[in-house]
Amino acid sequence: MTDRVDAVAVVVPARNEAAVIGDCLRAIEVARLPVVRTGVPVVVVVVADSCGDQTADIARAAGIHVQVLQAGSVGAARAAGCAYALQVLAGVRR
Repeated sequence: MTDRVDAVAVVVPARNEAAVIGDCLRAIEVARLPVVRTGVPVVVVVVADSCGDQTADIARAAGIHVQVLQAGSVGAARAAGCAYALQVLAGVRR
């Protein structure tokens, strides 16, 4: 039996991470490229939760999907990011 991965979602919950989000997203991109080359779609979502800085703007400038929340909860941020990623991936066909 062969296991096959149909898609990958990377959800990054973030609060006031402007100083480091760029480095984080660059590292994710390095890891994402070999997967994409196999034809597996990869969606990356940053969930900017209760941010008072430029976290969301930096992620958008990098071409990343961004969701903005005011939940103040890493669990809520993860859940919102996963739900959004599943919506994006639902429109992707292999």
